[in-house]
Amino acid sequence: MLTNLLMGRRGNSSDRLLTGLFLLSAIIFILFGTIVSGISGRSGFFTDFAALYWPSRCAIHGFSPYLIENVSNEVLSSGGDRIYLDPAFWALRPLVYPPLSLYMISPLAVFSYPIACILTLPPQNVSLSKLI
Repeated sequence: MLTNLLMGRRGNSSDRLLTGLFLLSAIIFILFGTIVSGISGRSGFFTDFAALYWPSRCAIHGFSPYLIENVSNEVLSSGGDRIYLDPAFWALRPLVYPPLSLYMISPLAVFSYPIACILTLPPQNVSLSKLI
């Protein structure tokens, strides 16, 4: 159905209607997620991303991303939220990501944390909407 539309083939009217509704719902989902997360500004929303973001900042500055002390120093030096200084936060999210994943996030690590969170939402929402 969606493939036919993208390939330029015409389907019947119900296929076009369903495809249009799917695309509209995907766009609304992406925009809503991006806007809500940008407005909220709460630290607790992106804790999974934080477990990659702060170690990535350590890696691009030449520090070991696997030491909590280095990550805490990076949080302090870049004005991060105090929730990321709590050892209980890192106890639930151990620093076990492979180096390649940290370097893949590093283009976002040059931005401040709130901006990086907003920049990471559209790709996440697009990939999620493709799964649906």
